[in-house]
Amino acid sequence: MKKVLLLLAATTAVLCACQKEAMIKEDIATLMENAKTIHCSIPVVKDAQPVGVASKTALGAEDSGSYPVEWRSGDVIKLYSSDGSEDAEYTTASDGANAVFTSPTGIVGSGRLGVYPAAKATGISAGKIMVDMTGLASQTAKDVMSDISDNVQYFPMWAKEGATPGEFSFRNIAGCIALQLNDYQGLGLYIKKVKISSASMDILGVASVDPSTGAISLPAKTDKNSITVEYATAKSINTKYIEKSVECFTIAIPAVTYPDNDLTFEITDNDGRVFTQRVTKALTINPGKVKKMAKLQFTLRYGTENCFIFAPGETKVIDVTPKYTFSSRFAQSTLRTVENTAGGTYAMALTKEVLWEQLPTTDSGAGSVITSSSIDGYNLTVTAGAEEGNALIAIKDGGTIVCIK
Repeated sequence: MKKVLLLLAATTAVLCACQKEAMIKEDIATLMENAKTIHCSIPVVKDAQPVGVASKTALGAEDSGSYPVEWRSGDVIKLYSSDGSEDAEYTTASDGANAVFTSPTGIVGSGRLGVYPAAKATGISAGKIMVDMTGLASQTAKDVMSDISDNVQYFPMWAKEGATPGEFSFRNIAGCIALQLNDYQGLGLYIKKVKISSASMDILGVASVDPSTGAISLPAKTDKNSITVEYATAKSINTKYIEKSVECFTIAIPAVTYPDNDLTFEITDNDGRVFTQRVTKALTINPGKVKKMAKLQFTLRYGTENCFIFAPGETKVIDVTPKYTFSSRFAQSTLRTVENTAGGTYAMALTKEVLWEQLPTTDSGAGSVITSSSIDGYNLTVTAGAEEGNALIAIKDGGTIVCIK
């Protein structure tokens, strides 16, 4: 009887071991299957404005509501194990702020880390998420927030697995700068492109994100320190007769703090003139936020002086090289005026016209004060007559008077 009991006990133990092994295998299979499906959401958007057309996160001005922008079918994210030793791509077939992503293999574990878009994920280094920012170079020039939805595919995001397994809430790595440009003189300026450069960092380099704090950092400057965006058709910024500024360019750049004198804007008009502006104070770009810069006014002037005194019969060559500047009506502007002479790509066919001459020795005041005048490139040559008097010469670009000497 004892032998029978022992045999039954042994048989029972074997059956229990088999059942336990089967349960473990089933649990692992369930775990692996569950790891193939995750849920990705967008942070709650407050004071939401109309939804963007095709986008994936939330963007908005710092002083107003945000535009909720959503996942689109076909979006791909890269998921990493918490230590970065394993990775897999997950794809969604749905649209919306909350989407289900699936992978044929999956990554098992907790504390997993995600990157969008998958193609820009470059790994985990020292616990930090590494993301290639070169996609920002592909963004196109846009006027306002509601018009940038097709750019969002180039704006990278990151996520850390939440308390609920398989739940991820993605956050931006980039923010935006909105340049408000103003042709207050009514010169007929059209903007072709804008280049933003950093003096110290690679804004198109590989950014690192600390998942414990969300802190973003960029590598030191090499050859990836600028972003250039361009309009297919140059954009008019004429504001002479309307009291507003044109938000001509909304450009995404990495969301970090740029130190004093670090960022420089180079704005090129349709004639090839380059207007250069440096940000003299530290500028913080927040993830998913649009920073509106101070309203910038364009000023064009020609030469340096407007009044010249000639001795009788004297000849002078007067420089009428064009000068371009920015200026601002606002004392609190973080941008200072920087003057830039004409670029090599811009050429003007200047002409001159003597508007009037006046001799104080005649009753009518009329008479010849200038013996001769001519213009060659940006040099105006004037020869005075023998008698004392005053004269006015207009410098023209085509039929437009651009300055008076």
